[in-house]
Amino acid sequence: TQTRALTGPGVGFAMEAYKLHPLALVNISDHYIRFKAQLPPEEEPPRVLGCLLGFQEGNRDLEICNSFELIWTPEEGTGRVIVDAEYLAGQKVRYKTVYPKMEVVGWYSTGQAVDHEHDLAIHKAICDASEAPVYLLFDPFRVGASEGAGKLRGAKLPIDIVEAVVHVGADGSPHASFRPAKYAIETEEVERIATDTLARASEGEGTMTGQYVSHLRNFGSATEMLNARIEAIVEYLRAADSGEIPRPDRATLRAAAALVKSLPKHRGSARLRADMVREYNDCLLTAYLATMTKGMAEMDVLQARFDAAGLEPGGGAIGGSRGRGRF
Repeated sequence: TQTRALTGPGVGFAMEAYKLHPLALVNISDHYIRFKAQLPPEEEPPRVLGCLLGFQEGNRDLEICNSFELIWTPEEGTGRVIVDAEYLAGQKVRYKTVYPKMEVVGWYSTGQAVDHEHDLAIHKAICDASEAPVYLLFDPFRVGASEGAGKLRGAKLPIDIVEAVVHVGADGSPHASFRPAKYAIETEEVERIATDTLARASEGEGTMTGQYVSHLRNFGSATEMLNARIEAIVEYLRAADSGEIPRPDRATLRAAAALVKSLPKHRGSARLRADMVREYNDCLLTAYLATMTKGMAEMDVLQARFDAAGLEPGGGAIGGSRGRGRF
């Protein structure tokens, strides 16, 4: 049996490199999570499908930059997927209007393995929107099931990219199937910043308290790193002074000397202490002002409640009533 990458419906030239952008992965994961959040915890969400958007550079490089969802229905009796072709064509036109450079370059689906029979049928349906689409399979159960919680860093992404190829048998009859393809993560500066922010986000960082805690955590990490580097410099200088290092590096010694000279000298410790006290007092004053502002706001709310109840703060009713009441 021979395997050939031919042109035709659903079969294209094999690419040398598939460059996958993080935005597409985030969209696919969000698509699955939104479906899962609408179901009971014990129920697994149905299969989710969508199209991949990107562009081709040269003849053998394809960048996958974005994605959008697809509407589909299961076929009665067989359970095969029927893609809404009208919705697909409309989405393609809308995205082409907003992103003229991007084309439909493939499709994605959730699952634990490629189903050659059913997936090839979907692949042929996507060929109406793309001449030679690529198939991205997202497995939400791969990471965590095979890797421990402490081994997630550096683990392989739970995705597979496959190409459609034609197997030519000995009798000359063609048989289409999928074969794995290599890919690489391609990121731009904006994507790196957004991905880093998303990775660092935790449950409480959406509030002011969470942002403050996140800031303190980053500040503490930076302080620990600075302390570790200072300790390394001090240990090196002690080893050079004691003779443990026979020939210390002169450039390192000069850099350490320049660093020491830039620090405040002993005779300037009073000025340094005065600056620290001034900054400390400024921080206390800011805290006091915040406390006073909060107290005034609470008093304003209390006064509004008295006004709404028609009572004076002393206990008497507004409007000339002689009776004494209690709030």
